[in-house]
Amino acid sequence: MKIVRFDTNDGRARYGVYDKGEVYEIDGDVYGEFSVSSRAHDPHAINILPPSAPTKIIGIGLNYKDHAAEMGKELPEEPRLFIKPSTAITGHGSIIKYPSHMSSRVDYEGELALIIR
Repeated sequence: MKIVRFDTNDGRARYGVYDKGEVYEIDGDVYGEFSVSSRAHDPHAINILPPSAPTKIIGIGLNYKDHAAEMGKELPEEPRLFIKPSTAITGHGSIIKYPSHMSSRVDYEGELALIIR
């Protein structure tokens, strides 16, 4: 089951299930009991949002030996913790904007997220 968080340009975030080329709204609590409704949306006509709306993001850095070596850093005894703003995540297909005077490239890496509710 592919669960997505989306809006339809009305500013109201909701959850749905992607199935057979459509996104069907869900009724109930996405983190608990829910059912899939018959209200369907074309995935090209909606905005796919980040999977959750976090109030706090805590990152863990320098916890992967090969990546630390790529950056020319030693692996610390304990991973580094840091805070990220909630705007650090974006939805699928969203444009990432950055000030061109600050960087000539955007660095990327896969991230693993744990959502605690």
